[in-house]
Amino acid sequence: MNAQERRLGLASALSLKAAANQIRVIDTITPKTADMVHTLTELTTTGSILFVITSEEKTKYAGIKNIAHSHVSIVTHLNPAEILKYDFCVFTQAALDKLSNHFSS
Repeated sequence: MNAQERRLGLASALSLKAAANQIRVIDTITPKTADMVHTLTELTTTGSILFVITSEEKTKYAGIKNIAHSHVSIVTHLNPAEILKYDFCVFTQAALDKLSNHFSS
């Protein structure tokens, strides 16, 4: 898949999730699993979650890797299949900003 096809696929997959109201944005990731579960109680009881973070936030990954039915992906490695596989996409604000900068050109 070339870069243009990947951008188009990401845009389509994210548009589908946005239309279904399945995208959430959080300001920060807390390093403790219990705090993240508390923050995302609504989502953790209703489906699987794809967390999208930046490579700089990777150190905070420990707090979310233990949440059941969840997966973590770095924003620059995001692909359409991952987006469609999970029920909800949760972006950090930094990841959302990087997504628009990285894939806009």
